[in-house]
Amino acid sequence: MELLIGKRYSLVKQKASLMDGFLYSARDISLQRDVFLFLTEKPGESATEIYFHTIGEAARINDERFIHILDAGVDKDYIFISLHACEGYPLLHDLTHPGRTSRDILALLFELGRGLQEAAENDMDYFSVTAENIWCHNGTYKFINYWTEGAKNRKGVKGLCILLYQLSSRSAEIPLDLHNYEQQLRETMSDLPMPHREKLMAIVRRAMNGEESLPSFLFGLHDLIVGSEQEPRTYIPSRSTNERLQMKADKDAPHSMKAAVEEPIENREEEDSDKKSTSPTRKIFIAGVSVVCVVLIIGVFLQKTKGDLADPSPSPPPVTTPGPDSTEPPAITDNDNPDGSSDNGGQTKEKDKTGDGNQEGQQDQEDPPTDAGDEPDEDGAGIDPEQAIVPVPNLIGLSREEAEQTALDNGLRYEYHIENNDEQPQGNVFKQEPAAAEEVPKGTNITFWVSR
Repeated sequence: MELLIGKRYSLVKQKASLMDGFLYSARDISLQRDVFLFLTEKPGESATEIYFHTIGEAARINDERFIHILDAGVDKDYIFISLHACEGYPLLHDLTHPGRTSRDILALLFELGRGLQEAAENDMDYFSVTAENIWCHNGTYKFINYWTEGAKNRKGVKGLCILLYQLSSRSAEIPLDLHNYEQQLRETMSDLPMPHREKLMAIVRRAMNGEESLPSFLFGLHDLIVGSEQEPRTYIPSRSTNERLQMKADKDAPHSMKAAVEEPIENREEEDSDKKSTSPTRKIFIAGVSVVCVVLIIGVFLQKTKGDLADPSPSPPPVTTPGPDSTEPPAITDNDNPDGSSDNGGQTKEKDKTGDGNQEGQQDQEDPPTDAGDEPDEDGAGIDPEQAIVPVPNLIGLSREEAEQTALDNGLRYEYHIENNDEQPQGNVFKQEPAAAEEVPKGTNITFWVSR
C-alpha cells in the first residue's frame, strides 16, 4: 500500500539527510506534480505553533537562491513542508568537484551572501549556510532549510567562512582551531595572487572573530572578485609565450571568443610580415605628426607669451569702412566680444574716430584672439566623476551595521573603533570623523566609534 503524507504526498526517494530532518522527492497526488518534501519530528504543541509561524515568515522570501515553500502541515508525529522540486543534488555530494578555482568559489560565496542579505531584510538570517544545507545544479545554488536556526558557527558570516573552507578543501570536516583553519585555507587558495590572498585572509580573520558585518564581508568579496578578473588583463605576454597562452585561452575563453582567437597560423604570419614591411613608413609618419604637434604647441606658447608682453591696454577692434555710396556708419567688428560689449569703456570708440582704421586692423591681424576652447572649463564640467564631492552622512545613533551600510551607500569607505561610552547604547555610534554634512570627495575614508 502506498504511503501518503498528509493524505496528499507520496514519497519517492530520500534526497538528503539534513540537520533536523530528511529531504525526499515526492509526488503531489492532488495537483499531479513533483515536489520535494521535508519531514521532521513534531515538537510540543506550543513549539509547533511557533514552528509554523516561522515557516510562514520564510515563505515570504521570494529569491532565486532559496527553494520556494509550497505547503506545510502535520501528519501524526511529523511536520511536513512541501518545496518546489529542483534538478541537481546536495552541495555536500559535490565538494570534490575538481573544476572550481578560487575565483569561482569567491563568486559562489558572494551570490549566497546576497541571498543571506535578502533573508536578513526579513529577519530570517539565522539558518545554516554550510554545504549540508545547499542544493546545487548547473552552477546555481539554493538554500534548502531556511526556517530552522542553525548552529552558531554555521550561520551568518561565520557560516560563509566555513563554506569557503569546505569548498576550497573539498571536505566537510572543519578544523577546530582558528590558526589551523587559516593555515589550511591559505594553502587551498594558492591560485589567488598573493595580495588578494592576504586580503582574503584578513577578511576571514575578522569574520571568524565576529568583527565583520555581512555588508562589509560582501564588499570585500566583490573587490577580490573584480581584482582577480582584472589581474590577467594587465599582463602583456611576449611573443615567445603566445602559443602556451593560446592553449589556455582556448580552454577558458567563451565559445564566441574562440573563433577570433583560433585564426590560421598562415594569416598571422602574413599580418606579421605586413607589419614589418610597413614599419619604416609608419615611423616616418609618426615622426612627422610629432614634429607638427611640437610646432603647433610652440606657436601657441609664443602667441600667448607675446600677448602677455604686449601693451596691457586692449587693442581696439578694426573699423570696416563702407563704400562711397553707402549711408550706413562704419561697422565695428570685435572678435573677442561676440555680444558687442567693450572691456575698455568708451576708449575704443574714441580711437575709431581718429580714422586710424588701417593701423588698428593690422594690429588685429597680428594678434588674433585666443580660441575660447583652450580656456579651462570654469563650471567644473571636466571633474572626474570618481572625485565627486558628497556630504558625509550622519552616523550618530546608528548601529554598527547600519553605519557601515550608510557609508557604503554614499560611496565612502569606513573604519570603526569600539570604545566605552555612556552617551549611546551598546553597539551604537557615538562619534564620527569627518562630521556629518561635511563635504568630502567620493571614496574618502570615514571613521566612527561604536559604544561598547
